Amino acid sequence: MARSDVDDQIAGLGRPPPTPGVMSCPTTVPGQPISARGDISARGDAHGGSRWFHQGSSSELCLQKLKNYDSFLRKPRVDDPLTEVAKAMDLAGFFSFLLDHHPEYACNPQMGLLLHLGHSRMIGPDHIEEVRVLLHDISLLGVVDAFDESIMIAEYALHPYFPRLRLHYCPQNVINSQQMTLDQRLQVIRSRCGEQLYARLLEANQFDLTLWREALLNLRCRLQDRPEHEHWLEEFRHRTACYQGGPRLRDRVFQLMKIPVQRTPYIQRNS
Repeated sequence: MARSDVDDQIAGLGRPPPTPGVMSCPTTVPGQPISARGDISARGDAHGGSRWFHQGSSSELCLQKLKNYDSFLRKPRVDDPLTEVAKAMDLAGFFSFLLDHHPEYACNPQMGLLLHLGHSRMIGPDHIEEVRVLLHDISLLGVVDAFDESIMIAEYALHPYFPRLRLHYCPQNVINSQQMTLDQRLQVIRSRCGEQLYARLLEANQFDLTLWREALLNLRCRLQDRPEHEHWLEEFRHRTACYQGGPRLRDRVFQLMKIPVQRTPYIQRNS
């Protein structure tokens, strides 16, 4: 297939396809209870037909990302403008510094990224409806907290265009959640920051939390529109488990070279 043909087909994903695909979610229910946590995703042009995975987060996960950023800056040989600042402060001091001097990292960064706003402090209640419309129009929407559901729906949406595409996966670049749960990691952050700074961080990311809730509601709506979605979700997870559990060529090569093989991270899933 010529590249231009592929581009044309992908561009068409922003419109409801005549064959089964990602169904639109005409309404969301902001008041619906949410108990999970997660990231959202979609990458691409904010006004074009093709939109792909782009990371966002709930307020709690935003704090964990900030903690990961702090840990990264403290590693040897890291070349970043904020490296020396992070090393000169404790965690609470660095978070306070980001809030005061780099709000693009610490104040609703995902809303600012998704809406292409230059300064995250510009985010306000007036942008919530704009986010709902944008999430509705995203062709492939993913919530990391519902990663399997997101990828299963992506397979379904892309099937008319790429019928042999399979998206089972092996986790990479993720925290091994067997070592410590998200709640436990957040408690560590809370104890090191103190109640006042912790509350300030949560307040600074309230619109990122709204973004995550809207994305999760939208994804659930798409999931309900997928015929027999419970069956296909079970099939996808079974296929992924088989892929993760099977020996891979890379692992065999590492074993022959006597290089330790990293264990596949354990991913906590919602029941």
